[in-house]
Amino acid sequence: MQHKYLRTYNRFYKMGANMIDNTMFWSAIDNLAAAHRISCSHMARISGIDATALNKSKRTGTGGRRYWMSVGTLVKILDATHTEWAEFAKYFPQNSK
Repeated sequence: MQHKYLRTYNRFYKMGANMIDNTMFWSAIDNLAAAHRISCSHMARISGIDATALNKSKRTGTGGRRYWMSVGTLVKILDATHTEWAEFAKYFPQNSK
């Protein structure tokens, strides 16, 4: 039996981990909220971060620079939704290749 983190790594590797982009990451966040039947704003509030932090308008910065949240923020979201890293990997869109 494979360790759960190895399975997670294998899932990302099969997706092409070097191909995970900003859009895929934010889709996973949106999918996580949808799976819990809550809005991204509500998910942010229960995570203890600013309610607007996950708004679509805040996913890109000035000049179109793509915003990536910190690992600490992601951990707060995963903790608040009782989601393990391995489970979060399932929320990424499947690679279309």
